[in-house]
Amino acid sequence: MQSVRQAQHARRPGTRSVARSRRGAVLLEVILALALFVFAAAVVSNSLHSAVERTARLHLQTHALDLAVSVLSEIQMGVLPLTPAGPEPFEAPFEPWTWQVEVSPYSFDTEDASGLQLVSVVVRNEGENAVQRLTQLVAPLPAAEGVDATGDPGTATTGGDSAASSDSALR
Repeated sequence: MQSVRQAQHARRPGTRSVARSRRGAVLLEVILALALFVFAAAVVSNSLHSAVERTARLHLQTHALDLAVSVLSEIQMGVLPLTPAGPEPFEAPFEPWTWQVEVSPYSFDTEDASGLQLVSVVVRNEGENAVQRLTQLVAPLPAAEGVDATGDPGTATTGGDSAASSDSALR
């Protein structure tokens, strides 16, 4: 009978060590799964953050380009003079934005291009570090057509333009 008890007693410690090793393995698996989940969540979170930043930069760039097109359109309509100007602030609600106009004569080998001006409109938002440049060839307003009968230059018409380009920079 004693040998049977000794045999049972001998098995119990072995049984306990197997149960402990199983519990340890399960704990190790849970910790490993948790670490993998945290790593995957960090990767997804980082990707989502990058996508949100790119979207915000694209929104700023598009907004700046819209403002530059507005200024260039005002120059072409005769509302703003075809002279260098700025930097000037925009009216409300665009206070953080400023615009600047750079004008230079444009010439090439043909004589048909007389009077063409290369106009660059630079729009900046210093708070967001956004810069947009829109460059276009503009024909000056003819003196007779530049002002209507009421003296309002807002109804002036312009000649055609032959080229346009846009550059942007987000710092």
